[in-house]
Amino acid sequence: MNAFIAEVRSALETETTINRMLARTHAGLEHLLADAGCLEGLTIDRTEFGSWKVYTDPDHLFCIHASHQKPNYRRGVHDHGELGWAVYGVFRGEVVQQLYERLDDGGEPEKAELRALEPIVQRAGDATVIPVGGIHAPHNEDGRDAWTVVIRSRDLTSIWRNFYDVGKGRVVRKRSSGD
Repeated sequence: MNAFIAEVRSALETETTINRMLARTHAGLEHLLADAGCLEGLTIDRTEFGSWKVYTDPDHLFCIHASHQKPNYRRGVHDHGELGWAVYGVFRGEVVQQLYERLDDGGEPEKAELRALEPIVQRAGDATVIPVGGIHAPHNEDGRDAWTVVIRSRDLTSIWRNFYDVGKGRVVRKRSSGD
């Protein structure tokens, strides 16, 4: 984990575009996930389902969570705020990232028109970048529990995010983790 943190810090300090920063973070997370002991030494309860913040960077403010997801776990459709990004990695099990494209311009309060994109199936060792402003809903549909490692640009409790009801074409803006 320490080598991954050092790689992300280096990417944020030396790369000059967000795409290059995220590409290095993505590659670093996949390298971390390939290590069978990547969760060793972390203060997490391996017998419970939940999410544990394992690191917050004091300079760059990114945070890393390890999560143990129940079988058939589903997160609602959300984003990480206007400046937020994330890289989702699967350590064990399988997670589907359902990505969305926003079709409207956000001009009508509380309304949002989204179109589902092709889902991304992530298996152990895979990482997926959720870009700045990216809308997504991760879910575990294969009937087995899953372990994930997620790095986000900021602690979710410190940012305003959007939560979407795709069927009703609604969006609610709030400051909430929902992790």
